[in-house]
Amino acid sequence: MVFSKTYCPYSQRAKRLLAQYRSERGLDFSVLEADLDDDPMAVKSALARISARATFPNIFVDGHSIGGSDDLELLHDNGELVALLHRKGLIV
Repeated sequence: MVFSKTYCPYSQRAKRLLAQYRSERGLDFSVLEADLDDDPMAVKSALARISARATFPNIFVDGHSIGGSDDLELLHDNGELVALLHRKGLIV
């Protein structure tokens, strides 16, 4: 699950990377665009309470925040993202 903002370049970068996993490995993920929500500040507040992270994007795997765009790219670059997604049964 990606909590994102449509205009945020970091959110766009994270969604592009995850889209590669979708097309290449069958990853299914959802995106909530906070800026399009009826109450974007409520989304931000809830994320801060749940994950101690109030910035976008905020990426969750199996109910736990793995961080933002830079965190996602680091996990991807060092091979930990593919291992995590595979271990959770989210990719083939």
